Amino acid sequence: MSQPISAMRSSRRHALLVVAVFAFGVLLRLVLWSGYGLGDDPGYFQQYYSILRSGTYDPNHPYSVRFGIWVPVVLCMKLLGVTEAGFVGVITLCSFLNLLLAYGIARQEWGAEGGLLAMALLAVFPLDVLCSTLFANDILLATYCFGAFWLFRESLSERIRPGLRLVCAAGTGFLLLCGFVAKPWVMFIAPLLVCEGLPKLRRRWSSVAVAAGSTALLIGAFAAWQWSRFGDPLHHITIAKPVAIFLPYSRDILLDNPRMLFLRNEYGSYFAGFYPHALVLLMVLLGHRLFAAGKWLAYFAIYLVGLSALPSHRVNGAWVTLVPHIFRYLTLASIPLCLALTAYVREVIRKWPPLGGGLVGLLLLLGVVQSFPLTWPSRDAFGEERRAMAVLQGFPDERVYSDADLIERYRYFWGGKRVIEFRSETPEARARDFGAVGEGVVVTGGGRLPWYGCHPCTAWLDHYEPPPSWTLVTTFEGAPITQYRREPLRVWRVSETGLRVAGLLAARTDEKTRRALVSELFAQGDYQAAAEAGQRLLGDAVPDAQLAYWTGKACQQAGKPLCAGRELAEALRLGLGAAQERDALGTLVQQSASAGDFATARKWLRTLRDRSPGPVDPAFEEAASDMAEGFTLYHQLRYSEALRLFTGIVSRADERPDVRRHAQYFRSLTLFRLSRVREAVGERDAYRAQYGEDGDWVELLYREAEALRSTDPATARAVFTRLSKQYPGTIWGREAERNLARLGGS
Repeated sequence: MSQPISAMRSSRRHALLVVAVFAFGVLLRLVLWSGYGLGDDPGYFQQYYSILRSGTYDPNHPYSVRFGIWVPVVLCMKLLGVTEAGFVGVITLCSFLNLLLAYGIARQEWGAEGGLLAMALLAVFPLDVLCSTLFANDILLATYCFGAFWLFRESLSERIRPGLRLVCAAGTGFLLLCGFVAKPWVMFIAPLLVCEGLPKLRRRWSSVAVAAGSTALLIGAFAAWQWSRFGDPLHHITIAKPVAIFLPYSRDILLDNPRMLFLRNEYGSYFAGFYPHALVLLMVLLGHRLFAAGKWLAYFAIYLVGLSALPSHRVNGAWVTLVPHIFRYLTLASIPLCLALTAYVREVIRKWPPLGGGLVGLLLLLGVVQSFPLTWPSRDAFGEERRAMAVLQGFPDERVYSDADLIERYRYFWGGKRVIEFRSETPEARARDFGAVGEGVVVTGGGRLPWYGCHPCTAWLDHYEPPPSWTLVTTFEGAPITQYRREPLRVWRVSETGLRVAGLLAARTDEKTRRALVSELFAQGDYQAAAEAGQRLLGDAVPDAQLAYWTGKACQQAGKPLCAGRELAEALRLGLGAAQERDALGTLVQQSASAGDFATARKWLRTLRDRSPGPVDPAFEEAASDMAEGFTLYHQLRYSEALRLFTGIVSRADERPDVRRHAQYFRSLTLFRLSRVREAVGERDAYRAQYGEDGDWVELLYREAEALRSTDPATARAVFTRLSKQYPGTIWGREAERNLARLGGS
């Protein structure tokens, strides 16, 4: 009786420890959150955001055919929104799952205590902690690979029912398919599966057969689909080669990954902590236990060699390999490294229990301690950028100027639309860029991409002296100066008009003449100055309908839509004459439509119709029309929604002929964007039958060839040839010639 009770207590204690270790690993990753983004993250984000909005993928883009990556990422963005968490969330979730996989695989190998030790080591492994909250899609690939490995070993075990064993074996094939359509490095798991399966082939032949068969069937079906659709069974790999860098093998290239594992990085921290050093030391000290403890060391070596030397192919008779090697790739080897270390630590515990317990405690403590400095650069730089974005939210109508890295973040995750990127990389070129800014908000300095970033690309002030038109909004003082931050981040409001307006207002002493300045400047066509003066006066004055009206009108003419909408709505609330009210309502219709808020635009249009004795200006009707909304949705990549509107317009018999023609053109164009090529061609032919071969039809012909470049290159080449010969002077004829050069046609 006492033995079962003791066993139950032991089991409960173990379960609590597993939950505690897992929770600590999750908490450590969330506390040390980094976010977006490094290296080629913008390329991934642009494509996956496009897939999210459009509902289709681009078969000509290497990131878009990595279904094993983009499908879960896009689903996560659907759930969490277009945010850093939405983009990186799948990677973080897979990092959590990998803790459980490390536990599960180690438990298969050594039992429950071994599983707990392996999970604890991975929970505080610095490289995994860092990459878990970056867009390190190799963590996702590790989930596929080692999820398949765990399922395969379960299918070979004695402790589960035969039917469940076959389900696990089939699941192995599915996860390997997911890995295959993510990255070619899935090949590294193959030797591990073979080594596990061969010794049990006779006893568990059915599990091995189902796992091998499901893998071959699923990957073969995917390859056959690619062959049928693109003429290349490895299209998802082939299409990535032109954008990758391959160099001949060399000693330096082959030692890239070992250097990252064993030596300090550029910021003085260790990517892998002291795990590799401890592993080598234990391997030497316990050399006589190599056959007992070295299995996972061999597996780790397979991964390390594979990451260093593959993918590879021959170019001009010489072997080349993929470069650069970046630290995020190493996360694919995190689980085998932690399992190899677990094997040797268990040997120490078995032989010298107190020493082994102390070693475990030391490794875990060092892992936690080393995770903080390792994750600091990305946490520091990205956190500062988030604070800068919050400041920029206070200037919604201003153009924002800065370098590409900061502007991309502002555009993607904070909805910044009025942005200009600086592309200069020298102090002299940047000084010219700064000097050309007359109005807007400029962000200079600060940290950007600490890893794999273009530090000269940052909008440093260097020795540039801002002129009087630059007003410092805020400085992020106290941030350490490092190689990714040469000077503090500063936000500037730039306004040459503001200087002039300040002088004009200072010259007028009484309130009436100061308020009259806004309408006077508007009458002179100096809309920027009128908007600036109006906003300054409204900040200090009591509510005034006329001042709000003229300020709103000036903002609208100066291209400040939010200011225009806010002030004109306030003027209507305070009360205007009939003519001004009509004008304000019409402007609000246009302003709301230009902002993409068609529900509000139509609300203002209904108000205008109710309050206007005569007919409404057709321009206002057009601004809030289905055609305008469809056009906006199309350019927002929301193709399915746009298609419904264009289809509705084409089907309306009472619609204006020019609007129906334009809608039919856009309907065909949208179908091409949705990769519904057959329908798009039918719609295009219907367009030609009704409207002839005009300029829009020529573009639709080009879009057909563009859509068929990957799936039917012969037809695409024929259409491009036709365009280049029949319409050589048009933009589409010239584009066709460029495409023919890429396709090898003439």
